Amino acid sequence: MVPDTEELIELIINIEAQNKFNPGYPLLKRGIYYCSRMISGQYGTVFTKSHYEKIKKVYSIWVCTNSNKEWEYNIARYGIIEENIIGKAKAKTSHYDLLSVVMICLGKKQYTELEGLLRLLNLVLVDNDLKQQEKKNKLAEEFSIKMTPRLERGVQEMCNLSEGIEQRGIEKGIAQGREQMVNENVIGMLKEKISVEMIARITNLTVEQVKEIGKKNALI
Repeated sequence: MVPDTEELIELIINIEAQNKFNPGYPLLKRGIYYCSRMISGQYGTVFTKSHYEKIKKVYSIWVCTNSNKEWEYNIARYGIIEENIIGKAKAKTSHYDLLSVVMICLGKKQYTELEGLLRLLNLVLVDNDLKQQEKKNKLAEEFSIKMTPRLERGVQEMCNLSEGIEQRGIEKGIAQGREQMVNENVIGMLKEKISVEMIARITNLTVEQVKEIGKKNALI
């Protein structure tokens, strides 16, 4: 039901949580692809034969937790518009406004620095300074969201997701730091003309790994 008018409408909505903002292709194109599939997928369920008038509008909504600086805290919507090349005839909006892609981009700010939807999503998905119970309390107090058992489970899953992403990032950073330290030690020992076999014993690397580091740094 549409607020105020109480008009009955039917929508098909796809919601995606995306951690990588630059996965090697434009997310926007993927969103348009998803919308296209949701439209074509209505054949045989929503309409059959030539009853294209029954096609429902589709949305693909993307919540990006790690946006780059340019897109941080930006909400943008993309759709089909009418453009008159010659003449002024107007089609009904419902005849062409059949897909919308919405990009909701978050960042590293504290949720208290934001307003509205960005504030709510940042609280649940990004702000890891608050514990799960604190987030549930804030959702009830600040956003008047009643914590039903089903919603509570959903919030818990989203909090676990954001905490897991942060933890994996920390672990990856630690692993990269250790690897860099080992590489520097190997390079230092190779410069001191210590044998590859001895370096392997000291660093717990294989002889092949030591040789590979040496070759990359033109020491072997």
